[in-house]
Amino acid sequence: MNTGLGFITDCGALNSGFGNVGVGDSGFFNTGSDMSGFSDSASGGINNTSMSGFFNTAFGGSTVDGQASGFFNIGVTGP
Repeated sequence: MNTGLGFITDCGALNSGFGNVGVGDSGFFNTGSDMSGFSDSASGGINNTSMSGFFNTAFGGSTVDGQASGFFNIGVTGP
């Protein structure tokens, strides 16, 4: 079942692209909300959101993980 606007492997609302998990994602294989690009991932925070670019990873923040753009950023976390 396609729960987004993208291909059948998108999981979440208002997604476009392929293999995205979250809400409001576009691109490919993004995990989190409001992501765009390719293989961006944010996890571990209350809000895992707002990344763009390629291969960015954010994890472990208690409140907000994400808010990174560019290429190959690792460990970008919020408070």
